[in-house]
Amino acid sequence: MTLHGRKVRTMRIQSLNPVLLILALSACGPGASPISPTVPAQTMDPAPPQNSSTQTYSATCRSNDPDLQCLGLKVVSFQNESGIPVLKESETLKLIEEMNQVWKPCKIAFQLEKYEAIHPESQGLPYSPDWKRDSDTIRARFDENNRFLIVAVGPWTNATIAVAQMPGNGPFGILVSEKYAKNAYTVGHELGHYQGLYHLRNKRNLMNSYIGPFTSDLGSGQCSFARKTNLKHWRKMLRGPTDVL
Repeated sequence: MTLHGRKVRTMRIQSLNPVLLILALSACGPGASPISPTVPAQTMDPAPPQNSSTQTYSATCRSNDPDLQCLGLKVVSFQNESGIPVLKESETLKLIEEMNQVWKPCKIAFQLEKYEAIHPESQGLPYSPDWKRDSDTIRARFDENNRFLIVAVGPWTNATIAVAQMPGNGPFGILVSEKYAKNAYTVGHELGHYQGLYHLRNKRNLMNSYIGPFTSDLGSGQCSFARKTNLKHWRKMLRGPTDVL
């Protein structure tokens, strides 16, 4: 599909037992390196939502280990009319902790540097956006160019559950619908595409299209490719032990 002059791909799901069939597509701008489709992981029931507030965190993955790649994250959580966010603060931190366990074999980790729970209407945005129409607007609104961006939005009425703009032309970032926003495999898989990884036909691999409860492995080749992508495209997101944020 072509949208605003760019090739855009979306993620759709169809229930299979015991796994989900994920038909996912990625968003690539003109001139971008070939990037694999963007895929969510297994479904996961949302935890009971609670109120949240805007806050910057001090928890860090920065290390004196010269081989560790620590990447900064900004997470924006849409709030519904009652002020309940898709992701509350504690859920976001738990999500990142779980994703870091998945990415540990690659010596890649993520840290939450900025969390914002916002009423999207105050920004002129819908709680449940139309991904075709609104994705670039949302990314442009919240992208800071020095952190990976994840935006947790309200439910989508169609089969698409997440979209991402990959290395190449921005604005960049992941949009994920509320049902999948708390799932470390879903968001961790999307971060894999953020780092340029392709799909693999391996039922235990994080980047497999068919994803179930044990689909979390990452191979040495994938790790190497992701690390090279971070150095090529995302140096501003990398954090050293003495970086001041």
